[in-house]
Amino acid sequence: SCGACCKVEGASMNEAVIDLLRHEANAKLDPKKKGALGQFMTPFKIAEFMASLFVKRKDAVLLDAGAGIGSLTLAASKVLKLKGAEAWELDPVMVSYLRANLAGLGVPTELHERDFILDSVDRIQFDLGTRFTHAILNPPYKKIGTDSVHRLACRQIGLETVNLYTAFFALAIMQMELGGEIVIIIPRSFCNGPYYKPFRDVMLAKCSVDVIHVFESRSQAFKDDEVLQENIILKLTRGGAQGDVTLSFSHDAAFDDVHRRVVPFEVIVEPADRERFIRIPKGDESDEGLVDIFKHGLKEIGLE
Repeated sequence: SCGACCKVEGASMNEAVIDLLRHEANAKLDPKKKGALGQFMTPFKIAEFMASLFVKRKDAVLLDAGAGIGSLTLAASKVLKLKGAEAWELDPVMVSYLRANLAGLGVPTELHERDFILDSVDRIQFDLGTRFTHAILNPPYKKIGTDSVHRLACRQIGLETVNLYTAFFALAIMQMELGGEIVIIIPRSFCNGPYYKPFRDVMLAKCSVDVIHVFESRSQAFKDDEVLQENIILKLTRGGAQGDVTLSFSHDAAFDDVHRRVVPFEVIVEPADRERFIRIPKGDESDEGLVDIFKHGLKEIGLE
């Protein structure tokens, strides 16, 4: 049984109710398993902020992978006019809540109790399944080994990646319609380093980067799980024309002090940078122009 969840219709869901369900479900999870799987559930304030970033709001077919209890889908349903939604979740505790929450949406939904990576690789290889107009994601954060089943599956479709969150992200991109919008909350670690370059190449080749939101406190996005991590929220468009990027900043997940600035894409990804590092300026303009100082990596000038 999923307790309070079954007593609440989807239309009456609000922040307090959904976060109550999130805490209830969280308490039932094995802490060791949760950490090992990279399961960190999305507070509804974050879910609402993420959903607010969608631009096209009608005739939406939504993807939510690693859906948990469905907080992100519920938040998106308040913003989008949904035609349908599909969610992936393996954890039986989460599934009991998620099933009830999807049923309350009042639109056709499908709950896949399958591994999103393996399922998506099959869909992409054999051109099966739905093409989505929108995706909203808080994927699991966990490294994957060189010979793991997930790494080998991704290689079948030419995707090389080292973490579950980048695998989820790339596979969602590959299942979007042209013009489809993706909003995701993930660690900042993919922005640089050689191991994530193949993923950055896929993301930047297939999508425009429209919005980057930065939490100025490292400990606040998932404070209930005591996650000390630099998380960012990205909004992208599959096949979008790359223009200027909106940067937004808040101290924490209350979003009481959001401030924004707009920068040229070349400030985010330098045209001459073969590594395709993603540089995120600060909330003020104190770093304006600094990107132009540095032209070479350490190896190019004989340093380690």
